[in-house]
Amino acid sequence: MVLARLQRRAGRPHVHVIYDGACGICRPTVAVLRRLDLFRRVTFMDVVNEWPAIHLRFPALDPDRCLADMHVIAADGRVFVGYDGYRALARVLPLGWVFLPFLYVPPVPFLGRRVYRLIADNRPRSCTLAPADRPAAANLPPRPDERLTPTPPDNLERRIHDDDP
Repeated sequence: MVLARLQRRAGRPHVHVIYDGACGICRPTVAVLRRLDLFRRVTFMDVVNEWPAIHLRFPALDPDRCLADMHVIAADGRVFVGYDGYRALARVLPLGWVFLPFLYVPPVPFLGRRVYRLIADNRPRSCTLAPADRPAAANLPPRPDERLTPTPPDNLERRIHDDDP
């Protein structure tokens, strides 16, 4: 009976995980999730390197939001973001079945969303966009939090030193 139930679950539709492939926290997390995906029901898509394909498949997604938070798209088209994405993954990953009921017990969702937000908002700056040597970064629009800082004019240093006695 248990084996039959596992086989039925294994035949369920896939989910897609959209993540920031330039993030030093996201990459190892996805590596662990890949190992936990025993039935190969999760497709992982890197926003930085696969944005054109993601945009074609899921045109309603915003690249800035996908870079800021992990998105999980269920087979029925529902989109789960952040902590709720982890709960959606717990439904399809066998090890997640053990923790799934716990993820819904108050105050776990409240705390889970808070902890996720704290970690996501405080990722190292290197997590925001791929380095310039990664050509796929050109496919993404600039992030709103990365404002260009004006460079001082070339003669600024000369003017500062001219004022010295």
